[in-house]
Amino acid sequence: MHIRTDPREEIDRETFRPEVVQPIAAHLLQHRLPDQILVIVLTKGVPLKIRGTGGPRRTQAAVDSELALLYRELIQRPALPEGPVQNPYFDPSATAPFSRADHDIYLVTRLDGYTWEDIRRLVDRATAPSRHGKIVLDMKGSIPASGAPLGDGWLRAAA
Repeated sequence: MHIRTDPREEIDRETFRPEVVQPIAAHLLQHRLPDQILVIVLTKGVPLKIRGTGGPRRTQAAVDSELALLYRELIQRPALPEGPVQNPYFDPSATAPFSRADHDIYLVTRLDGYTWEDIRRLVDRATAPSRHGKIVLDMKGSIPASGAPLGDGWLRAAA
């Protein structure tokens, strides 16, 4: 399906709802797909961020993370736009694949590139990943007020 929205990196919530959320929700409901779809794939031209306030009750958000909550909205009720929402799928020790029975969210990802060939190469490389190479995890260390301990803990767990 296609949506029409402002292709800038950041949009306001008043644009996000009618131009991104509502067309996707309407399509899913019209075709009776809320429980059949597990992943929403965004492409070039869909904004990355939703403009808002900062702080503990922040309203700024990533478009991808807000769309992940669309399943909850369709099945239960809309989430409040203030404050963080814990990702129920984030569990470093989990080994089971994503399933609707375990998680009440959509997985949201992006296929983005400058050309169609760039995107095609992304898909081709994903179907035949390399089994050799290096992964570098860059930890911040003890930089005051950087939030490094929490982020560094995530990187340590990933390593």
